[in-house]
Amino acid sequence: MKIRAVLPESVRTYVDRLSERTVLAPFHETQGRGATTDDEGRWFELSEAIARQRRVKITYYVASRDEERTREVDPLGLVY
Repeated sequence: MKIRAVLPESVRTYVDRLSERTVLAPFHETQGRGATTDDEGRWFELSEAIARQRRVKITYYVASRDEERTREVDPLGLVY
């Protein structure tokens, strides 16, 4: 990518880290599922955390216990 060559080193490193850890799902897997504004915000926050190697807090539902749980995780990659 030509633009990469003119970026400052810190930005190149950031872009490289993000590129190595982000996978876009094939079209057929996402067809019919439009992204909401919330989804786009979450994607941005997770991609930032991945590129900057930061921990994130997630809340998820555990059906077997009928409860929500919260954990801090170190995201390694993102499939979107």
